[in-house]
Amino acid sequence: MRQFRMFVSALCALSLLAGCGSPEPTDEQGSDQARINLFGEVRTTDGNTLPDNATVEIRLRRSDAEDLESGTAAITTISAASAPPYPFSLVYQPAELDPQARYVLDARAMTADGQLTHASRTPVPLPTPDDTVTVDLQISPVAPRAATSVPVVTAYRCDGIDIVVQTRDDDISLYGATEAPLHLRQVRAASGTRYEDEAGDQFWSHAREARLSVDGKTRECEEDPAGSRREAARLAGASVYAVGQEPGWFLTVVPDDRVTLVADYGSQVVILPPATTRSIDGGWLYTARTDAHDLRVVVRETPCMDTMSGARWPRTVSLTLDERAMEGCGARWETETRPAGRPG
Repeated sequence: MRQFRMFVSALCALSLLAGCGSPEPTDEQGSDQARINLFGEVRTTDGNTLPDNATVEIRLRRSDAEDLESGTAAITTISAASAPPYPFSLVYQPAELDPQARYVLDARAMTADGQLTHASRTPVPLPTPDDTVTVDLQISPVAPRAATSVPVVTAYRCDGIDIVVQTRDDDISLYGATEAPLHLRQVRAASGTRYEDEAGDQFWSHAREARLSVDGKTRECEEDPAGSRREAARLAGASVYAVGQEPGWFLTVVPDDRVTLVADYGSQVVILPPATTRSIDGGWLYTARTDAHDLRVVVRETPCMDTMSGARWPRTVSLTLDERAMEGCGARWETETRPAGRPG
């Protein structure tokens, strides 16, 4: 009998090790198992760090909702205490989603006092529960003029050619790959984001990698952050865009609108009225002032290389804000003769 009891005990022990006879999950455990935790990153299309104490809000919402609050299924807020990209996780329960509705993810950044600085131009479709890809969200600076009408602009280098992609809603316009612009529409993809047209031309992207297929030829692509910032500024109507380092700063001059200088990695933002412009020997001089600040910008025709990223720019830019001098690189466009909205 004793040997029999020992045999039964051994069987029970083996059963427990095999998972047999384990207790049923509680209601709370079942609820946890029904949740999905999305992981992703938020990037700024201008490549710049957000202001100190800024926060980034990531939201899962219905695409057809009339306002953010009524259509929101899940939301998370993270601190933007470092340079982008900003990693995040978002938990939601599929059972709480309307199976007939389309859900998307977007993000926006705000300063400590609640001022909106960046927002998603194009929401990202909610991945299926079986997808294991990392969600990539891009937020763009809120432009001085009609931010909602300005598409996201991204520059890529694709096996020897430079292309520019304008993204608006579910469509993209692609410049540089063919003589005429390509207009592609978003289609379903197992991972990343894919666009195509009736001729079979395709463009796929995920994070900073992309793939371009035109006329049967496929090219591997990588985002050019400096080119993206440059083309986004030009698309917004800028006549000058410049960047500098140590500490990081960037400048945008929009004719008949304003001059914006973001300095010290985003901790100082100076907005001035439209600049006056005149030609000087070897370049151009821009001046703008308020009661609090006096800005002088010199753009020279000399090519320049960014000391931090190694990116090459067509112009050298130096500026003086009050008594403080800054050096950097940039680009300049004749916006009167080259209207914004169509990258070259």
